[in-house]
Amino acid sequence: MNLDNVCLKTEFAPFTWSSQTFADALSLLKPLICKTDSFTKMDKLKLLQLKYVKLTGSYKNFPELRWLCWHGCYFTKIPSGLLMSALVAIDMSYVNLKTFEPPMVLNSLKILNLKESCKLLSINKLSPLPNLETLILWNCSSPTHVCETIGGLESLVLLDFTVCKNVWKVSSNRSNINLLKRLKALCIGGGIPKQSSFSLPDSLKFLFLNNCDLGNNNNVRLVFSGQPLFYMNLGNNIFKKLPCNINLKMLQVLELTFCPNIKSLLSLPSTLEELYTYWCFSLKEITFKSHLFRLRKFMYQVSEVQGLFKLVSVAELDEAELGHMKWIKTYKDCRVDLVGDEISRDRIWHTPIPLSLSLSPYLLL
Repeated sequence: MNLDNVCLKTEFAPFTWSSQTFADALSLLKPLICKTDSFTKMDKLKLLQLKYVKLTGSYKNFPELRWLCWHGCYFTKIPSGLLMSALVAIDMSYVNLKTFEPPMVLNSLKILNLKESCKLLSINKLSPLPNLETLILWNCSSPTHVCETIGGLESLVLLDFTVCKNVWKVSSNRSNINLLKRLKALCIGGGIPKQSSFSLPDSLKFLFLNNCDLGNNNNVRLVFSGQPLFYMNLGNNIFKKLPCNINLKMLQVLELTFCPNIKSLLSLPSTLEELYTYWCFSLKEITFKSHLFRLRKFMYQVSEVQGLFKLVSVAELDEAELGHMKWIKTYKDCRVDLVGDEISRDRIWHTPIPLSLSLSPYLLL
């Protein structure tokens, strides 16, 4: 049988647990054990996916891979010969590594994913990865040191340090990240230390500050002197109003999903085109700096968006104010949808603007 590709994994019963519990539980799993010799005759093997598999033996004659996905690998140090110059993408999530340091120059590597590696303490000598474009350390809560060579990654466009709180506590780490000249997307959700002020790369377009406890930490100040941001995510925060030290000027997309305490969004930039406010249960009012705003995509229901619509109770309006819509009084105690000229009751209602206007029992003015 000719095996040109392989996918091996161990299986266990799924249940809900924290990432740290997950990492601890991995050490209790009995891994599937294979010998590296099993792969030596797979000359055409380019894509290899392993899940909670333990390999034994030498990597001297290991296939020249282009993509390596090895979740939950059990070594604490990258063995010699495993990472090869032809690799374009490495996904080593949930590993036991304490230190990541490339053993050789990997000129072809574009993507490095080390997410949920809870034992990882430091990332050293990234200069052997000169063409790296994506670095993901999502939920790696232990690292305190990121080598200064990260500032020399001239091709890096996406950096995910979500929940890496210890990284952001060290000022040298923040300074080195600010040196990235081509960085477009930065994820630091859940990772900003209290009362912190730091600069952002001028090239940045996408910024993720979700779950950063901004409601209790409104002193965070982000210094940004480059081109205006295109996208910002401030979701999963408990603030009652937008933080005053975060500049939204010229922003086009704003994500505020699950900000349950926010009551109003005032003086939003007129450049805003998309606004996401799912599960913002307290939100009642939205206004813009200019009536010439560009909003074209809006998710969730509020009472008023200045210059766009306002929901008022039909019961409070007299027939003179309704004009030719006097007939709508018939439905004042019902939840209905007005779609064009048609009325429907109990309609499944997802996105009311602009296709469906809810009258429950309110009138859109």
